[in-house]
Amino acid sequence: MDLLALGQAEAALPEMQLESLEGGKMAGLARIYHSMGRNADSDVALARVTHDAADIHAYEIAMAHADRGGNGSGVRVARTCLSTTGYRIGVPERRADCTKPKDR
Repeated sequence: MDLLALGQAEAALPEMQLESLEGGKMAGLARIYHSMGRNADSDVALARVTHDAADIHAYEIAMAHADRGGNGSGVRVARTCLSTTGYRIGVPERRADCTKPKDR
C-alpha cells in the first residue's frame, strides 16, 4: 500500500492483485480503485470484503471508508466489526492502531 500512499495507484494495482489473502486483496483494491476513480469496482471490492471478512479486516474496511471521505462511517463500520471479535481500536500518536487486548 506504500505505492498508493505515494500517489502511485496505477503501480499499486498489479501489486495488490498479487496479494494472496482474499480479504486483504479486496480491501486494498477498494482503496486503489477509488483513488483511480473506478468507483463501481471500488464499491464491489468493499462490499465483498465487508461481507466476507469484516471480522478480520475491520481496520482496512475503515481505511477504505475514510479514503472516501465518509462522515465517520469507516469508524462506525470498524467498531461494529470489532465489537464481536475482542479487538479494539485506539489512536495513539495520531496513528490508527488495531490490537487484540492482552490476556489478563
